[in-house]
Amino acid sequence: MISEEFKSKKSRSVFTVSGKTERTFLTVSGEAATNRKVQDEVARIRKSGATWDEAVWIAKMLAATY
Repeated sequence: MISEEFKSKKSRSVFTVSGKTERTFLTVSGEAATNRKVQDEVARIRKSGATWDEAVWIAKMLAATY
């Protein structure tokens, strides 16, 4: 299992991508975890799955936005 973290510059939030290259998970801790748009993205990845590259890209974008 591999893992990568991205820290938000706007809030005290950490976006963590973990899993394997074919099946990954995105977790959020901190202030952004209560944001509805962030919760929707996490739920979408959990339900439909995402490749490692896609999950890392989403985590980077969320960290830059929130």
